[in-house]
Amino acid sequence: TLEGNRLATHDRTSNGKVRVWNLTANGSLSLERLISSPDTAHDVPTFGESIFISGNRLGIGSGNTWKSNPHDGRFYMYDLSDVSKKTDFTPSPHSAQYFGRENSFSQGVFCVSESGSSSWNTDAAYTFYRLDNFSAVQIHRYVHPGSYSYIGGMDSSGDYFVTTVQDPTDYHMFVWKVSRNGSNQATGVTKFAEYTEAGTNSLKGKIATNGTYVAVGIAN
Repeated sequence: TLEGNRLATHDRTSNGKVRVWNLTANGSLSLERLISSPDTAHDVPTFGESIFISGNRLGIGSGNTWKSNPHDGRFYMYDLSDVSKKTDFTPSPHSAQYFGRENSFSQGVFCVSESGSSSWNTDAAYTFYRLDNFSAVQIHRYVHPGSYSYIGGMDSSGDYFVTTVQDPTDYHMFVWKVSRNGSNQATGVTKFAEYTEAGTNSLKGKIATNGTYVAVGIAN
């Protein structure tokens, strides 16, 4: 992920690491920070598989982290000014939750996905948070009914978020809209639009949106 002159990348070694680079005007890169996973990631080094930067705030997801249950996953907030971990969390942790697989940040709100598993009979879900300084305040949670084993892409622009989920027979794309109070503080999220297409190999690639148009990759 890139914000301003900072670039954050995923290093798939050990339990996963995040490298934060400084990008100069002449195109050179220098390593600014190296952050290693504070917890064990089971099977795959997923710490850093999803990242966002907002000022000195760095959000890091890790779907395979084993914190209290196998593969419950974790999301972490760091202060880039001193590389201190400010908080980490998983909503209602359980086995095969894979919380942190994808995330997207826009205008003080971020969304984190969790990918369910048909083998463990767990559900896919999306949880939305308002970022207050370094604290994550949950403002909406959507759990897709049934046992689903695939989470697709995610992107956001302005107050709109686009997420996807693949169930055993259909592909679903959801557009969410953030609601705000008179002080422009995010207070909730509502489903703005939904698109469903039959077929397990359809439209389950990465997503990009500018708030008006949505581009979705198609799997072969």
